[in-house]
Formats: sequence, structure tokens, C-alpha cells
Amino acid sequence: KHLLILLSILLLSSCVNKKGILYRHGEVNDLNVYIWDEFGDENFDPMYEGDIHYGKPYGFGVLIFPNGAMQVGEFKDGVLNGHGRATLPNGTKFVGEFKDGLNDANGIMTSPDGYIYDGDIKNSKLHGQGTYSFDGNKYVGEFKNGMMHGQGTFITHDGNKYIGEMSKGQMNGRGTFISSDGSKFIGEFIHGGEKIIGTVYLSDGNKYVGDMQDFKPYGQGKMFWSNGNYFVGEWKNGKEFNGRKYDKGGNIIGKWVNGKQQ
Repeated sequence: KHLLILLSILLLSSCVNKKGILYRHGEVNDLNVYIWDEFGDENFDPMYEGDIHYGKPYGFGVLIFPNGAMQVGEFKDGVLNGHGRATLPNGTKFVGEFKDGLNDANGIMTSPDGYIYDGDIKNSKLHGQGTYSFDGNKYVGEFKNGMMHGQGTFITHDGNKYIGEMSKGQMNGRGTFISSDGSKFIGEFIHGGEKIIGTVYLSDGNKYVGDMQDFKPYGQGKMFWSNGNYFVGEWKNGKEFNGRKYDKGGNIIGKWVNGKQQ
């Protein structure tokens, strides 16, 4: 009798925990669970080889997709959960810690074209805190739905540096931009710096306060030169357009109308 019980336990254990091959069918169902069985076609169905528990990938294994994607590591209930690595169809590789597959992960992602991302992944997209390096540029900060979004620091390949708010991959919001020549822009950035409202401390010692476009005075503003002279009025493309220029004593020393000095 005891021998029969022992054999039953061993038989049940062999059915519950084993190594083998499974195929995944269809899309995830209403219970967020895929259908797995031992029959399929690797040309059409994702194929898993490794540890199996109650008919699902559970433990160490390899999952290969028909499109060339591959996942290797620790699985739980059919998805990567723990340390592992994933290769996407385009050759992008990710190594790190997984929770519910690429729906929630943290690690290092490298692409065939050379970009490197080190940080959080959500729903297979850059999301959360991370560091993104590409084409000699580097961004450290917040991401949302695959884009730089939130507070961060962006350093360009040619030595410019931005510290502040990002929105949908662009400088957008309060921030500070330091150009490679040492000029410092502080204020509100709109559409990647296409428009700026704030103050710029130029590398030659001059200072401008007002509206800017493409990092040049454009609109209403004041320019203060290092010799004490200053201009108050309207600017276009970095040049005086309508307004007056004063010396450091407040005396008018110049007047511009429609871009021409009178």
C-alpha cells in the first residue's frame, strides 16, 4: 500500500515538474494567460524548451518566436520573471531583471545601430528612470511611453547641455541650457527651444532678458551690454528691430524702426 502511494506521488511529480518542449498558441486570454501544449509548428507558434510546471514554462528555459525574437532566462507562469535576456526581431537586445516579461523590466538594452539604454521598461517601452546614449548624445532622467519625458539632463555630442523638463522627447518646460561656448539660457523652453522666454547670459559678458526664437532674441526683450549700454524693444533674428538704445546713464543713444537705425 505504501509502495503504491509512493509510486503515485512520483508519477504525479513527474507530470507536474519536468523538462520538455511546449508551444504557445493564440493571444493572451481574458485571464492574462497564454495557451500552452506539446503540439505546434515552430514556423507559426512560439516554441519553449526548458523547465515545465503544470503544463507551463516555469524555471529556466528558452522561448523562440517565429519572427526571430528570443527570450532566455527564468520563467514563471509562461513569461520571463527574474534574470534573463531578450532579443527582439530587429536585433535589439535586453539583459536584466524581468517581471511579467517586457511588461515590467529593468536592465540594459542595446540596438544594432548603437544606442544603449540602461533603466526601466514598461510594456516593452522605455518608461521610468533611465540613461539613454545615442549618436554621441546622452540623456539621464525620466521616460514615458518610449520617449524622454519629465525631469532630466541631456548632453549633446557637440558639448551643449540641458537640465530641466522634457516632453515627448523635446526640451519643454522650465530648464537651463548651457551651450558649448559657455552661454547660459535660463527660462521656459517651448518645442525643443524653438521658442524660449527667459534670460541668457552670453559668453562675451552680455545679458539678454525676454523672448527668443531658435536661441536668438526674437520679440520683446532687453539687451544689457558689458559696457553698461542697453537696448529696450523688439528684436528679430537676433537684431534690434523696433526700440531704443541707452547708455549706462539712461541717455538715448540710438533708435530703431522696422530694423533700421534712425
